[in-house]
Amino acid sequence: MITARRLLSPRRGPHRQRAFTLLELLLGLSLLVAMMALIYGALRMGSRAWDAADARVTEAAHWRVVEQFMRRELSQVFPARWRGATVAQIAFEGTKTDLKYVTGQNLDAGVKIGGFSWALLQLVDAPNPDPNSTARTYALQVNRQSFDLQAKDWSGLTDPPRDATNVVPPSRLVDGILTMELSYFGAENDTATPAWVDSWNLPNRLPQLVRMKFETLKGREIPELVFSLNIGEEAGCLEQSFVRNCGARPR
Repeated sequence: MITARRLLSPRRGPHRQRAFTLLELLLGLSLLVAMMALIYGALRMGSRAWDAADARVTEAAHWRVVEQFMRRELSQVFPARWRGATVAQIAFEGTKTDLKYVTGQNLDAGVKIGGFSWALLQLVDAPNPDPNSTARTYALQVNRQSFDLQAKDWSGLTDPPRDATNVVPPSRLVDGILTMELSYFGAENDTATPAWVDSWNLPNRLPQLVRMKFETLKGREIPELVFSLNIGEEAGCLEQSFVRNCGARPR
């Protein structure tokens, strides 16, 4: 007969459950915390790598747009000549930091006169997009206006009158630039050897190529941008008899 004492007595033998000790519990929690920290670190590193790659792709795409814009812009540079000048002079002037030209690019700035507009490419002051940097930064900007057929110099572009109508606001192409360097490839005449120079102010010649170098705030190397001027200085020229040089435009 099974007595009540036997029924109430604790079970003995190999089937008795064994509980975790406090030391084992702390050790398990420590391992779990370490694993969670490793997983979080890996996720954070992956997120940073993703953001950095996305920023590089976005920046490269932006510079690609700038390159395409400038390639279309400079490929249609037109050798317009100042009206009323005693000596023929092409409206094209380039320095190491800015470029003035007349283009046939058909934008709003030149619709009234068949697509011609004059433009000023330069760097302008712009806020530093990096709050942790104190460097002075610039933005690449193009100021385009309808070309004045009666103009004798660049004053109407660089300092338009206050009562001027249909003034086109400047176009900002890209920010975060530290320096820009322009150079020009060409020759003074047909017999001279073409070379790169820092400025271009020859009155009757256009450069063959225009090169742009940039240094950006992020320190990344921007490939040199080289553009070809596809229209020669003979275009739109008032030719003189038996002479290659162009005559002055009438007053």
